[in-house]
Amino acid sequence: MTRDITKVLEEYDSKYEHKSKIYVTEINELLERSTDTFDLIMNCIRFGYVVGRRAERNKRYNKSRV
Repeated sequence: MTRDITKVLEEYDSKYEHKSKIYVTEINELLERSTDTFDLIMNCIRFGYVVGRRAERNKRYNKSRV
């Protein structure tokens, strides 16, 4: 199964574009935890996934409260 990366990124932007903020301290921590470029990429992907899931969960929670 393959995914169209452009489509996935566009969908993410449409849902969470201005909802999630990444701060400099978080970027610095990702850099410090990474041992090489590949590790940095994997950590960024993991971090982005978690941020996206949290934004989705918060959106559902806020929608259910209304």
